[in-house]
Amino acid sequence: MLRKMTEIIIYVRKDGIFYFFSIFVAWYLTQNNINIIYRTNIKNEKNKIIIPFGVEQQEILFSNKIYRMLDNKSNFYKFLTKINKTNIKLIKTNIKLIKTYDEKYIKNNGENIKKNFIIKPNDGFGSKGIINKEDYIYNLIKEYPEYQIQDIINNDCGYELSCVCKNGKIISSICIKTKLANRSVFSYVKGITGEVCYKKDLLKFAELVLKEIKYNGFIEFEFIKDKNNIYIMECNARISGWVNNEYYYEQIIIPYLNEFYNLSIQSKLNYSKNQKIIFSDFDSRVNLIYNMIFDNKKFDNILNCKDFFYDFLHNV
Repeated sequence: MLRKMTEIIIYVRKDGIFYFFSIFVAWYLTQNNINIIYRTNIKNEKNKIIIPFGVEQQEILFSNKIYRMLDNKSNFYKFLTKINKTNIKLIKTNIKLIKTYDEKYIKNNGENIKKNFIIKPNDGFGSKGIINKEDYIYNLIKEYPEYQIQDIINNDCGYELSCVCKNGKIISSICIKTKLANRSVFSYVKGITGEVCYKKDLLKFAELVLKEIKYNGFIEFEFIKDKNNIYIMECNARISGWVNNEYYYEQIIIPYLNEFYNLSIQSKLNYSKNQKIIFSDFDSRVNLIYNMIFDNKKFDNILNCKDFFYDFLHNV
């Protein structure tokens, strides 16, 4: 239990994005007799306990612009390419980079091949806006300047590694293995489950990258595996929105609170590496939140719907 403070702020965006994920963190913490309040501004909350949701929230809380760079798919890959040339330990992890195409490819007179490519918006999330398209690569680079264009990996499975870090050191992590769709991205298929696993090479890769930038807070790395290799796809510089599971929260949220705020929250679940988990987007409660905020445009922002969410929180 908490020693002194019992109030935790969940810091979210005004437009409601990621709010429907945070509702489950709030639900989990309320089961531990912790009071939750929501804020869309933390200018006067510096002495409070804060869980940031979203890239911008981490950027403000930790006063660092590294989060936005990492969350941009093309910039993240450029960053990896740069450190991959000098960090021998990173190379030895055997995590591969997916072949990526941009203006530099044209300037270097790369072959103008024609085949199917995967095209992802640099600032996309939740697999939204992703395109599979067959064309000459020069045409695609010119047509999609704000997208990341890559080869398609015929995947065997995928891995999602979520970490909480302090000054570049991983405090705690959880890795989830799942099946992917054929389009080389994580698949939001109803009823899909994942399996908690331990992958030493993925964790070592994350440790080296995070140490390089002295990372603070939450981060998620997404990997894809074919028959022979594991590739890094992207990272999300925030709490993952994938999982609605108490084991996940206990491995990620509780260590963050204990380490960053010197709290003592007792773990009461028995963590199992074979634990099956269900991704949150398929839970009917998440669909309810998502539909009310996004599809029906019922609420202009979360402040207008706080009474609804208060009732929702205490009746799940």
